Amino acid sequence: MNAAFALRTRFFAPRRALLAAALAAPLFVGACASRLPRTPQSFTLDAPPAPASPPPGATRVVALRSAEASPVYAGTEFVYRVGDHAVERDPYASFATPPAWMLTSALRGYLRGADFIRDVVPPGEGVPVEAEIEPALTEIAGDFTGASPEAVLVVHFRVLAPATSSAPEREILLKSYTARRPIARHEASAVAAAWNEALAAIASEFLADLKAALPPPRSAG
Repeated sequence: MNAAFALRTRFFAPRRALLAAALAAPLFVGACASRLPRTPQSFTLDAPPAPASPPPGATRVVALRSAEASPVYAGTEFVYRVGDHAVERDPYASFATPPAWMLTSALRGYLRGADFIRDVVPPGEGVPVEAEIEPALTEIAGDFTGASPEAVLVVHFRVLAPATSSAPEREILLKSYTARRPIARHEASAVAAAWNEALAAIASEFLADLKAALPPPRSAG
């Protein structure tokens, strides 16, 4: 049994496979269909609730651009890697909105919960900021090519410090972050949960790097 066939029987078989299962022996139907969602399901990427007010001592204001996504992962259907250079799209499990949109919203929540961030604003609002963050969703997939399935999330960040009277705009951080988390059960909800765990790990690492990369706070004068 190759990886692609195993994925279909465990997760989200095409409609023709479901029809074939319905016509097959009852034992086969019970064994396979019990693992498949019977109706379309929709999932989200989320951040922990942001504090009602900035943490004490938080002074930094940053701008967050909307995330861009690799074309392979720009749609709402879940994507699974099932072999070398081979992916499958899940007709039954999807994101509530395009994943790049949800990534942007989740990152805004993580930033607002950081102990050094006072506010997160859209770029071009005329608000003085100390950095502009440009995220890109490089990969968000379920990886079924190995013995144990994993959820994979890769996010690339470019951070720019804006120009000042004494210095031009400059890049202060450029890095890709990868997180892999095991998929606990052969269910779409477990894939979504693993992606959210991966996002939390990436956000934690990025916030630590961002805090270290930010230029010194502007003086009160």
